Amino acid sequence: MTEDGEDGQKLNRWQQFWKNHDPDVVFAYSTMKLVNIHDRFLGIFHYIAMFLIFCYVVLFATLYERGYLKLDAPVGTIRLAVKDPASAPSSASSYCTSSGIPCLYWQANEVSGVDSSGSVFITTGVTITKFNRSCSDENPVCRDDIVSGPTEYLVANVEDMALSIDHAPYTPVLGIKFGEFASGYLQTLEDPNVATSWANSGPPFESMAADQITISTFLTAAHYDLNAVANAYLDTGDDPTFRLLNFRRFGGVIVLMINYENTQGFVSGLELISFQYRPMTIPIFEDFQREVIWTGFPDSRTEIVRRGIRVVGVMTGQLGLFDFQTLLVQLATSLALITTSKLIVDSLAIYVLPRKKLYYEAKYQDTEDFSNMMARLKAEKKALKTSLETSTAIDLSAEQPGEQTGGPGRGIPDDPTGRRTQLP
Repeated sequence: MTEDGEDGQKLNRWQQFWKNHDPDVVFAYSTMKLVNIHDRFLGIFHYIAMFLIFCYVVLFATLYERGYLKLDAPVGTIRLAVKDPASAPSSASSYCTSSGIPCLYWQANEVSGVDSSGSVFITTGVTITKFNRSCSDENPVCRDDIVSGPTEYLVANVEDMALSIDHAPYTPVLGIKFGEFASGYLQTLEDPNVATSWANSGPPFESMAADQITISTFLTAAHYDLNAVANAYLDTGDDPTFRLLNFRRFGGVIVLMINYENTQGFVSGLELISFQYRPMTIPIFEDFQREVIWTGFPDSRTEIVRRGIRVVGVMTGQLGLFDFQTLLVQLATSLALITTSKLIVDSLAIYVLPRKKLYYEAKYQDTEDFSNMMARLKAEKKALKTSLETSTAIDLSAEQPGEQTGGPGRGIPDDPTGRRTQLP
């Protein structure tokens, strides 16, 4: 339904809206008003909230958590290898006699299997099978004849060898490069506070040499027992079966997490980088490598199936440097939390507490319509101007007859007899 205007024409919806709504009300400007509410409960709650925000932002987030640092995850290279022990073992390992399986006395270069960069395969058991082919490869029904085997062996004294770890971290965003390390420890995931050092664990790490940890110490930190027994699926070629085998005979995977940090002190980012080796066992029941040695191609070959521990290196942690912009973001967050606390207290005051109506009236105030006020002031000014002009005109009209009759200040003195004195 439309309304008629002053000239009798129909008003559309837009014109009708502005006829019924004052623009000063529609486009009213809301501004802050400081009101002191004399209520102890609101004040105590407000100051407690401010104190908690200060403790969280300044003490915890900024100082304890070092919120002024710009952090970056390290990347780089990890090189793992197996090294021979400093001295050869004087006797065979006990499992070589108790298990009933013969042992091979391999050196480190034979124990290390072929693996990708950042990982190493440590052979603990091996199965050797010799094959001979008496038919042509072009014959679709040709099968290899087993000459000998499969023969299973264990690798003796693997625990006495050393795991060599060489690593160089780098942060692409912050540009922190590998240098001297402040400290390095071998830790367990269950209790990181228990640290184990090794022969050349420093500090300082000035020689830039790879760290060497005995495999027995490394396995202890990973809670990995090579003699533990489990029911595992073992693929022996044509006869895959389930057997009750220990980890030494079918292997497994250990992830070596190298955790870096340089945020120990208050002025973080200026300290040397420290690191922790944290090995973690992955529940994989079998890990093996298969290699073929041709003794007379293409008729005879020897197949070696290695089973053992695959150690995979992974870089973790964060490195940081002081960054002023990061500190500003932290401070801006604190200001937002302070605003949130004030919003909560205001909401309690005007919506929850018993005297909420009084608090609402004290906090929010509607001013006079300034358009109407300006129109009124303009009308008053105009009326005052008109009044002054009228008063001036009356005064001028009253003064004109005084030029013919006597009066005070006209030069013609009053005649008490009723006659006028003629001036010469």
